[in-house]
Amino acid sequence: MTTRPRSTSLDVSRKRRRLLQEPYDPTSELTLEAYLHRADQFRSTTDDEPLPYPCHIEPENSDIRDIVLNCRSSIESIMTDHGHSADFALDVVNATKPGYPGGCEPRRYVRISYKKGPEPLPFSPAMDDVVRYLGSCGIQLDVEIVDLDYCFRPSLFPIPPEHPAVDVYESFHADLVKFLNSTMQQSWRMLSLFMVGRTFQAKAPAVTVFVEPKLRKDWNSVHNSIRQIISTHNLEGIEIDINILPGFLSTDIAASTESIQLCTTGRDMMHEMHPNGHPILGASIGVLGEDGGGTLGGLVSARVHGKWIPCALTNYHVIRPATDAPPYITAQANRIGSSARFQDETNSTVVYFTPSDVRKTRKRLER
Repeated sequence: MTTRPRSTSLDVSRKRRRLLQEPYDPTSELTLEAYLHRADQFRSTTDDEPLPYPCHIEPENSDIRDIVLNCRSSIESIMTDHGHSADFALDVVNATKPGYPGGCEPRRYVRISYKKGPEPLPFSPAMDDVVRYLGSCGIQLDVEIVDLDYCFRPSLFPIPPEHPAVDVYESFHADLVKFLNSTMQQSWRMLSLFMVGRTFQAKAPAVTVFVEPKLRKDWNSVHNSIRQIISTHNLEGIEIDINILPGFLSTDIAASTESIQLCTTGRDMMHEMHPNGHPILGASIGVLGEDGGGTLGGLVSARVHGKWIPCALTNYHVIRPATDAPPYITAQANRIGSSARFQDETNSTVVYFTPSDVRKTRKRLER
């Protein structure tokens, strides 16, 4: 008995839809969200603009949930009549996706979810019958049927620097940035190489591009162009998938709980001070003009153009342009980063310690 490969890239989903002969025009110009949804055989929903996975799911806490759960036997009959298994989870849920446009407002719907279900059949016909049945019971809710093990639900993991895909990525990175700039101008938000998969065990290297939500393009053409750029440099045929996802970097999303605490209360830095004044691991740093910041990571040496220079590790959101920077500068830094080598407005002045921590430390010293 053979098992299906898990869905980590759109290549697999497109092939499955062709095999199932579902109506799908891959050359049409669509929003990215619509493209992702139409290419995903393993998720069907009546929501015209469903939140892209992954999203936050919580059970509904109301009488409507009990009413729907009492309909399980009839829903099982509908699913089995369409060739699907009766082994599914049934619930009424609220879905949110913080940081995504409209994602903070809960979307309530009936969810029928499978895990490791049978060989795929289109969910849409069964979904339509479930909607009609629930409507006959006076239940007017959106319905989603999803196979959680096989739907397009990517998780991003860091890729080890010694992975062979890293060298290939670095060889085509400049060409890919040029392509994105010419095709999407200011509408792409981030480009990087990740290990991508539904779980850590199922991960594979993938070029990942984040673009503005609701961006309309011929995504099949974009995908093929990126594949061509990769293949030109990938002479050894190393497996590298492609994922184009809706999203953007946000100060509110990127800032860690620790950083938020730094911004509001400050921390005593007495034990983070070195006699020679050099910053050490755990000290706070920030951007000139901001009250808070983040934590300094380890100190390392990096070789740049044959010269060794001392460096420090930290998260990008700590040294990104200040919140009062023009939006186009923040967007540019989000796309290509910020560096002391960049002689433009993305070049931030980093301070040590943050003003909020200086106040907290002085307050202790003045006791």
